Amino acid sequence: MKYLVFKISIFLSASFIFNASYFFCSAVAAESPPADRVPFATILKGVEHSFPGKIKTESLEKEKGRWVYKFDILERGSGKIRHVAVDAMTGRSLESGVVKTESEE
Repeated sequence: MKYLVFKISIFLSASFIFNASYFFCSAVAAESPPADRVPFATILKGVEHSFPGKIKTESLEKEKGRWVYKFDILERGSGKIRHVAVDAMTGRSLESGVVKTESEE
């Protein structure tokens, strides 16, 4: 009986470790951005042309099932920070708007 309990506990431990590692690896792989997205340099050039100012933050995030480049830009002369989001697969602007002034940071 002890031998059977020992075998079952080893089996369950091995199953747990395998499933946990599989889940972790799958979750990490699922969150990797696609290789065929529009290159960051191309998006950055367009954003800098359309919204002159100093880029404060930039990121690539998965949002509502799509990959999105996000920027916070300090507008020249106004002191306002504009949030810009661009679809990473198409390069199209998704949103743009002033979110705060520099003094509100």
